[in-house]
Amino acid sequence: MLTDDDLKHELDRLEPFEGRVGFMYLDNATRPNVTCGVGYLISGVDEACRLPWHHLDDGLPASPAEVAADFLRVKAMRGGLRVDAYKGALRLAPADIDIEGFRRLRAFLEGLPDVFPGFSAFPDGVQQALLDLAWNCGLAAPKGLAGWTHLCAACNSVPPDWKAAATQCRTANPNNSLDREHRNDWRSTAFVDACLATPEPDPAPGAQ
Repeated sequence: MLTDDDLKHELDRLEPFEGRVGFMYLDNATRPNVTCGVGYLISGVDEACRLPWHHLDDGLPASPAEVAADFLRVKAMRGGLRVDAYKGALRLAPADIDIEGFRRLRAFLEGLPDVFPGFSAFPDGVQQALLDLAWNCGLAAPKGLAGWTHLCAACNSVPPDWKAAATQCRTANPNNSLDREHRNDWRSTAFVDACLATPEPDPAPGAQ
């Protein structure tokens, strides 16, 4: 079981890609999702109300009605604005951002072996790349990793085909975002490094 220190390291690694935001905002312009923390997708009012929001001015806890109102306010806004444009009266404390991040990380780490049965034996870099993809896309098919048939086939082959996985681990980048391209390159490099570190199998007896 990973400790909170281990999980904090993973959360800190994700932060340069996702940012750290203590209020609700919309994550992109084309298909905006209400988000907070270190890229925590908030699927609806009920999920928003589960988080421990407080008022910025006096630190008092927000009521479910206040949280719901803030969620609906942000959801009704236009995507693609500067993050600060979505600021409202409610905030998450830094410690609560970490706690929610740890919960989500544990859920993904528990779910990844269901998609990749050999996950626990994969190189550290590959594990981090797959965790990053799960964080970005989720696990459930069709959009999550379980629906990434070519990546699953490459990682789950015996032995894993890291070279093929390096070409199948990239998310779409229709707006040519430099940050997304950097993130894609980082993932691909993790699989290439695993390929380079894997010894070639011994030739079969009698093979030339």
